Amino acid sequence: FRARESRREAAATADAARLRRVRLALDVYYLEKQAYPPDLGKLAESGLLRARAGWRGKQKTEPSVRVR
Repeated sequence: FRARESRREAAATADAARLRRVRLALDVYYLEKQAYPPDLGKLAESGLLRARAGWRGKQKTEPSVRVR
């Protein structure tokens, strides 16, 4: 029981961290371009996010913020 609970908590923490990275990248994109990107692909093209290997633009992805 505890192992499953720990995995769930770890997954929830990882999801929250990913969401925070995307939100921060969106904020930076907006400040730079005065508009939000139409999709995550544009955010990745801008260099603010890096897509996971295998990302094709329409599949779910695990973005991460690129350090500039």
